[in-house]
Amino acid sequence: MKAISIQQPHTELILSGKKNREYRTWNTKVRGTVLIHCSKQLDKKAIEQLGISSNNLPKGSICGKVDIIGVEKYGEKDYGWILANPKKFKNPKPVKGMLGFFNV
Repeated sequence: MKAISIQQPHTELILSGKKNREYRTWNTKVRGTVLIHCSKQLDKKAIEQLGISSNNLPKGSICGKVDIIGVEKYGEKDYGWILANPKKFKNPKPVKGMLGFFNV
């Protein structure tokens, strides 16, 4: 199954249904269910802006899944992947992440 690494707290926001777009500088033709990998690296600026504690955020693991149902183009080089049906896993599985989509 395909997986994508995303930094916390964005992963937490996606899996809780509070974020339904993932913004990237590249398009994707991938559609359907993908696993969400919580990268080991944190987006410290976003954590600070949102006032989220990073103590209990899973890192370095597959922590959920979501459906990619489409892509919107923003400007010349920016894309928003449209996400639906998020599901957070109760027991994240440690997995080494990679750039781009990878198979798990």
